[in-house]
Amino acid sequence: MIQINPLSKLDAIVSIPASKYVANRVLVLAALADGTSHIRNVPENNDINQAIKALSQLGVQIKKQDNKLIITGTNGKLKTPDKEINVGQSGTLMRFATALASLVPGKVNITGSKRIKQRPIKPLLKSLNQLGVQTASENNGFLPISITGGSLQGGKTTIKGNISSQFISALLLIAPLARQDVEIKVTKGLVSKKYVDLTINILEKFGISVWHKNHRVFKIKCKQKIQPVRLTIPSDWSSASYFLAAAALIPGKVKIKNLNMNCVQGESKFPELLEKIGCSVNLGKDWVKVIGNNPLSGIEIDMSTMPDVVQTLAAIAVFANTKTTIKNIANLRLKECDRIKDTAAELRKLGITVKTTQDSITISPGKIKPAIVDPHNDHRLAMSLALIGLKQKVTILNPDCTNKSFPSFWTKLKQLGVKIETNRIVLIGLRGTGKTVVAKELSKRLLLTIISTDEKITKNAKKTIPNIVKQHGWETFRNIESQVIKNLPMQSTIIDCGGGVVLREKNIENIKQNSTVIWLQASTNTMKNRIQKSKNRPSLSNSKSFIDEIQDIAKQRNPLYEKASDHCINTDNKTIEQVAQEIIQIITN
Repeated sequence: MIQINPLSKLDAIVSIPASKYVANRVLVLAALADGTSHIRNVPENNDINQAIKALSQLGVQIKKQDNKLIITGTNGKLKTPDKEINVGQSGTLMRFATALASLVPGKVNITGSKRIKQRPIKPLLKSLNQLGVQTASENNGFLPISITGGSLQGGKTTIKGNISSQFISALLLIAPLARQDVEIKVTKGLVSKKYVDLTINILEKFGISVWHKNHRVFKIKCKQKIQPVRLTIPSDWSSASYFLAAAALIPGKVKIKNLNMNCVQGESKFPELLEKIGCSVNLGKDWVKVIGNNPLSGIEIDMSTMPDVVQTLAAIAVFANTKTTIKNIANLRLKECDRIKDTAAELRKLGITVKTTQDSITISPGKIKPAIVDPHNDHRLAMSLALIGLKQKVTILNPDCTNKSFPSFWTKLKQLGVKIETNRIVLIGLRGTGKTVVAKELSKRLLLTIISTDEKITKNAKKTIPNIVKQHGWETFRNIESQVIKNLPMQSTIIDCGGGVVLREKNIENIKQNSTVIWLQASTNTMKNRIQKSKNRPSLSNSKSFIDEIQDIAKQRNPLYEKASDHCINTDNKTIEQVAQEIIQIITN
């Protein structure tokens, strides 16, 4: 969980990672080429790392040398992997690996993440069947699947184009290695046509010719040699969109270099879109510069050719002076999340009025209210929500999901001067005030890890707390506790502290670092009722009654809790859910 704080000015030149779209296609073709390819500026992210691993499993030799990959092509002769290929969360790799498996002389099993198992692959399996390949799915057209390859005959196939353009791209990548010419007939219209154009463009760089008629029929001659190449992957237009959008929002100035200005990818037209809503745009040989102007205008636009910047525009639309409608984007429901439904849900949390249909989203500008937003494990939604934080404080769950395509995204934002906070939530208070159960509820809602200092102490000492105190005394226990507190991680976590953590000044200093410290209180009777059966902690006095002991300890520690805490919540007569909600309101305001 991170908090994005508003930025007042922006004038920057931003370097952007290379395009994973280009890289994915280049890696596949270099692996199938007849010779050695040298590929520079390959991006490092989860999707590309997963692709490299999968190709290695198929017998492709890939060597990293400085800023390039040296790939020894197999001339289409891939080996049967020793174990299943796991595509992680990469939809592109799922489709490309499925196609590659048709060239393998043996059985290839393919699996992936929970979300990937919900994304369709059945149309591609059907087409491969028509081209002579045996396929099987354990889940009616979804992963896990198995492909028995080495039998890519070629011929004619028909495939639906309204689900994913990656089906067609996958077939085009392997078609030159079929035994006969391949003809692909696309039905129901082709979504994201520009990505198929990108595939054809890259195939041409490897010496392969593709003929097509209006993206409805594709023909590829067999026995074409895939030639090795030496090339540099250009910067990624989709990744660039967030920083160009930042210039529009602040408003400010952003220049991005090392872009392919002749790129056929639809997202390369994003600067033109920014111009339509009121920005000034300057273009160079390999760079673009956006200058934001107020006010920004809403727009009605068909974004079927640039689906990966839909959420970027949605973030801008929040601050436009009129509503924005984005149309013909039905296939976004089949991405890392349902990008129509989930984007709408998160914008509504921020107080924005959003309407959706099966293939559109309409956003009416409005006043943002503080909230914790969930990117639904979608890298693009996380980065788009961060743009809203440049104008109004936003707290974002699961920021690491950007590692899928842009691991350095948050670092890049910081370099622009954006203040990003990764506060821990630290719970302090006496036994019976509800720290442990509230920590669990917060963990469920905020998707954060819980660290119990008592559990850490037990693990480090390899003894229960009563045994530590009995055998070594309270001073030894407090020493172990202090060491645990000192070594707690600084990233966003929920820390459930033992009641006596505040007895040492240094502990208070350590728990307050990069943290929001919440002191949970409860009446003596409430605490007694909650923990009277607990034997997890020893008595502190060994002589007084429970009530007397709690009252004495409270008198001693309450001033220290007050000193250590940022906020205090009384948990008497409140449900766990109510207390958790109070804490969430505190950290979002």
